[in-house]
Amino acid sequence: MRIMSDIDFRLLPQDGIEFEQMVRDLFVALRVRAAWSGRGPDDGKDLIAEEEGDDLFGRKIHRWLVSCKHFAHAGRAVSADDLEHAVDRCQQHGCTGFLLACSTEPSAACVRAIEGLEANNNIVCHYWDGPILRQLLSRPEALGVRTTYFGRDAPSWEVAPFDQHLAVVNVGDHQIYLGLRNREGDDGTSHRWQYELGIEHLAQKLPDDVNVRVRALYYDDKNCNYAWYLDLFADDMTWLGDRASIERHLSQVLVQQVDWGGQWHDFWVRIHEHSNEGSDELREFVNSADLRAIETGSDWNDGLAGSIEIAQSPVAPMPRGESVSDDASPASAA
Repeated sequence: MRIMSDIDFRLLPQDGIEFEQMVRDLFVALRVRAAWSGRGPDDGKDLIAEEEGDDLFGRKIHRWLVSCKHFAHAGRAVSADDLEHAVDRCQQHGCTGFLLACSTEPSAACVRAIEGLEANNNIVCHYWDGPILRQLLSRPEALGVRTTYFGRDAPSWEVAPFDQHLAVVNVGDHQIYLGLRNREGDDGTSHRWQYELGIEHLAQKLPDDVNVRVRALYYDDKNCNYAWYLDLFADDMTWLGDRASIERHLSQVLVQQVDWGGQWHDFWVRIHEHSNEGSDELREFVNSADLRAIETGSDWNDGLAGSIEIAQSPVAPMPRGESVSDDASPASAA
């Protein structure tokens, strides 16, 4: 699963130095030892990460050579030629693993080259592309790294009142709505950890090809229940059946986690094809009918024909800080 994020790697300088430093600091935030080596065969310093093994096998340390490639400004994929000297560098530093960390993605030829490295040289290989790095940067423990390298473009939690039962939360460069059954004495800041922990648990349970955009979170203080409002982008969601089955599965993912203290979590989802996830009309797709559902934690799909009709009946994007008028066309309009 990928949480849709607005972290833009083009904010980091093109020379790649800060990108390498960001990757190193991300390892540290994830509690993986990482440090710079001396000069390598290509007269460049190398980043070495040390992965601690399992207790059952004596906590043996596995050393990974980390190759950082920052091509976000050029918008190009990492090529096979960009991996030269990988085997020599692994051997020089006693590494049994090779990790490519890139701000874009590896090309098909590069992926084949990585597979060849693993098959022919007894080196375990893996890669982190841009989407995977964004997912790792979205973890709660990586907050300091996001803030250091991406500033205001990093996910934050800035709460602004919207109406009696709603607040708007700026999470980086996008918004979610926060519905509160009782706004008295609740400024919304205490729900951040629930949001971030929930995202972390969901990321572990949903398939990698499912992208998620969180639209809203509702909290019922009387019954200690949360309701999540999500857009799911996937070309195939049949792995869990219909929408109701998916919602029940997501609820169980969070309810079964011991961190939640017995709280119940409802999920209301809308399903779209991957081809629609970049469309402007879906970036801010919350209308007045949706807001009435979010105010009470109820299903925003009630009365709607289905996700296809939802996707084809968008409302105009809502500017920050402005409310949606009650005469906005609901997504269920024929």
